[in-house]
Amino acid sequence: MHGVNAFCYLLLDPRKITDSVESLDLKGFIPSIFYVGKGSKARPFAHLIEAKKEKNARSPKLISNAKLQRINSIWDSGNGVVCLQIYHNISDDEAFVREAALIDAIRLENLTNMKVWLMQL
Repeated sequence: MHGVNAFCYLLLDPRKITDSVESLDLKGFIPSIFYVGKGSKARPFAHLIEAKKEKNARSPKLISNAKLQRINSIWDSGNGVVCLQIYHNISDDEAFVREAALIDAIRLENLTNMKVWLMQL
């Protein structure tokens, strides 16, 4: 199908999940989300590649980019970033709307996203 290959994704910090997965509720899950995005193909992994590249280059970008700092902090602690893809096979427009709704619901102060999507009715 043409035009419906987008999805939304969440990058999660496994260190923030303190309860066992079996008993985890939404209130315990939300703090683990540090980035919300939309994309297609391997887009979520581009963040990981960028984080590794910037760290290897000892880039000053690591100081100013909270997302890259968080990814490297997770790795430095011996953990891996969890990528959760949601809302598969949707259009780009629908993915943008869902991404904005997720950011609004989770609240930007809990995220490392740089874009602000304000949902106003």
